[in-house]
Amino acid sequence: MEMQDQNGKEYFRSLFTTYLSIVVPMSFFIVYALYHPDFLIKKSPYNGSFNVYIAAIFGVIAMYLQLFWYPKRILKAQSLESIIDKLNNYRGAYLMTLLAFQVTAMAFMLSFLFTKNMILEACSIGISIVVLIIYPCKAKVIASLKLSESEIESLDDPEAIVAQVKSSR
Repeated sequence: MEMQDQNGKEYFRSLFTTYLSIVVPMSFFIVYALYHPDFLIKKSPYNGSFNVYIAAIFGVIAMYLQLFWYPKRILKAQSLESIIDKLNNYRGAYLMTLLAFQVTAMAFMLSFLFTKNMILEACSIGISIVVLIIYPCKAKVIASLKLSESEIESLDDPEAIVAQVKSSR
């Protein structure tokens, strides 16, 4: 596949678009399930306890990724010389963490639909709030990667190439 160059504006637009493509469906599903808890499962003899354990395992994995794996990846990205490598590593680490939270929220939501236990719905909503807090913005990226002044200027320069993505064309 061919690599497509991105300037700072394109990089943050693509990161935000990816963020929205994960957050919006998750939020709609959570809100819809809250107001229509019987839309998927009418009456199930299954008590859903196994799903609760699976959701809890996903939650532990997501917390591990956010608290331990993600900071290690950011430290690795900080040590890289090229801003292209730094931003590409940041995107990968950020999206991995975001997807882990999405999977966890969906697992809690499915467990809620099976058990009708509002604690599981609250967990799903709490995870959604965490996802909203880790919103990708320029200031957070700069602070996380500890970018130099010249790297920050290249983010604002429309001619500077700061990231590369695989082209889908």
